[in-house]
Amino acid sequence: MKLLVVAVFLSLAAYAASQTINCFQCEQGAFDSAVGTISGNNDCLRKANDANTSVQTVTCTAAARCYTKIKTFVQVAYAIERGCWSDDDDTCDEEISDDCDGIIKTGTCLRCCNTDRCNKNFAQLDGLLDAVQVTSSGCGSTKGCFQIPAWCAPPSCDYFSSWQTSGDNVLFEISGRSDGYVAVGVSHDELMGLDDIYECVYDSARGITTVFSSWSTGKSMPERDSTLSEGRISAVAGSYVEGVVSCKAAVNMRKRQADLVNSGRIYDLISEFYLLMSKGSTTGNTLAYHASNRVVSPSTVDFQRNTLVNGVSSSHVMSVLALLPVAMAMLL
Repeated sequence: MKLLVVAVFLSLAAYAASQTINCFQCEQGAFDSAVGTISGNNDCLRKANDANTSVQTVTCTAAARCYTKIKTFVQVAYAIERGCWSDDDDTCDEEISDDCDGIIKTGTCLRCCNTDRCNKNFAQLDGLLDAVQVTSSGCGSTKGCFQIPAWCAPPSCDYFSSWQTSGDNVLFEISGRSDGYVAVGVSHDELMGLDDIYECVYDSARGITTVFSSWSTGKSMPERDSTLSEGRISAVAGSYVEGVVSCKAAVNMRKRQADLVNSGRIYDLISEFYLLMSKGSTTGNTLAYHASNRVVSPSTVDFQRNTLVNGVSSSHVMSVLALLPVAMAMLL
C-alpha cells in the first residue's frame, strides 16, 4: 500500500512538473527612461547563460512563455527584462520584435520561448557594446564630423562631434579628452549667445555620463531642459573611460518641450550652423568655466550632409563660449 501511495505521489509530482516551466527572472534599467545604460558585466544582461549564474529563476505555468526584452540605443543596452509572460493579455508571440536589430541598432527587441530556462541570452545581445564607442569610422561617407586635431580619431581627439540624420532625428556623437564634460553648441555665428547646446557630462559623484540639452543667452548660465523624456532628446548613451568622455544622443530636429527653456524656441537643424565646442571639469553634473578650452568650426555645417570639418575658425575671437556657465563678472 505504501509503495502504491509513493508511486501515485511521484506520478502526480511528475505531472505537475510537466505543467510548468522555469524561466530566468531579472530586470535592469527602465524601458520608459531616456537616460542610463547597463554595464557589460551586468548579471541580467550577460550572465543568464552561465553555468554558475546568479540570475534567479521563477516557475511559470506551461501556458505561459519565458521572455527576454531588451532596449538599445546605437548598440548600447538601456534596459533588459527576463521572466514569465502570462497569456492573460496579448500573447507573447504576437509581441515579438526585432526593432533593436536595425541599421542603427536602436529600439526594443523581444523574444519568447516555452522550454526550461530558454530565455537566456539571444543573438541580439551578442553584439552589444560594453561602453559607448565613438569612432571616426564613416566620417565623410555615412556621417558628418568635426575633428580637433584635424583627422584625429577618438579617443585621441581633444574635440570630436559627428552627426547623422535618421528620420526626424539627428544622431549626435560627442567625445573628447576631459575629466568632466565636452559640449557642442549650434550657432548662427561664431560668437557666444543664442545657441542650442548639447552637453556630454560625466558626473563623478554618481558615476553617470549623460547628455543635457540647453539654451544659451550668452550672459548667464545656460538653461537646461528639465527632462529628457519630454524634451528634445529621445535617447542617450554615455561613458567615461580613461579620461575620455563620450556620448551619443538622438535629437529631434524640431522639438523642444514648450515653456521649458527659451519659450520653446529652438533651431530646427535644417539650416546651416557653426559648431562651438568646449570642455572642462564638473562638480556633480554642474559645469565649470572652460577657460581657453574652446573651438569653433571654420565653416558652417549642414546636418543633412556627411561632410568633414577640420581645423578651427580663423577669427577665433570668442572670449567666452555660451556652452558653459560663467559668472557675469567674467564676461565684463
